[in-house]
Amino acid sequence: MNLFYQPAITNGVHHLDEDESRHAVKVLRLQVGANLQLTDGVGSFYKAKIKEADHRKCAFTIIEKEFILPRKFSIALAIAPTKNIDRTEWFVEKAVELGIEQIHFLLCKNSERKNINLDRIEKIVISAMKQSGQAWRPKISGIKPFQEIVTLSADQKFICFVDSKTQIS
Repeated sequence: MNLFYQPAITNGVHHLDEDESRHAVKVLRLQVGANLQLTDGVGSFYKAKIKEADHRKCAFTIIEKEFILPRKFSIALAIAPTKNIDRTEWFVEKAVELGIEQIHFLLCKNSERKNINLDRIEKIVISAMKQSGQAWRPKISGIKPFQEIVTLSADQKFICFVDSKTQIS
């Protein structure tokens, strides 16, 4: 079953946004009475039924809610965006699918990319979250200087480093 995202469901919004509605009604051809599986991105899954199958505003009625407790630990990653943005986007997608709770983008001394389209990254995050069936949407932060990232509070910190002089055989 497809998972749909509605972050405002806890505020009483019981319809999908236009993109999600179009996908449900036009692409999947869901009709009134069809079941939906939703997440709010903050730990809850919802079972719902479509009450209005409009491709601009697909309304639903909630049948059941299930809260998923967060893990007892969290993993945050920091990455300097690569020159080829496709690689950074791929990394974000795979990290979300693996269950990362937070991704920071960092600006290093020799960074070639100094900005990132956070709207595009957020779309990738939501898509990967839905694809992997997760109830928790990772937090994404914009580009911050390396020194700011390494001073963030954490129980443990690891830095991955590839020495260009070392050859791997």
